[in-house]
Amino acid sequence: ATEEMKRVARALAELHATPAREVDKRHEPRDEVALVRTWTDLGASLFPELARDLADAADEIDSTCPAPGRAAQRLVHRDFHDKQILLGDKLPPFLD
Repeated sequence: ATEEMKRVARALAELHATPAREVDKRHEPRDEVALVRTWTDLGASLFPELARDLADAADEIDSTCPAPGRAAQRLVHRDFHDKQILLGDKLPPFLD
């Protein structure tokens, strides 16, 4: 990997190491499953031939979702990509 990508990876690791108690807005895994369901429903409407596979995949995700309040609290950036990092001399800041 390039040095820049290593720095981006370190920045993401720092984000994930930030204590979740300092964050006001929280999402439970069940919220994420609901979001996945909207994506699989949209995909099924656009590609009916994939509807069964998409529904099965969503069901699999749903079946492994921890009960409310049972998941470890961690910061996660679900749509993270390298263009959201400003590389500088110190730990890179995020843009979102």
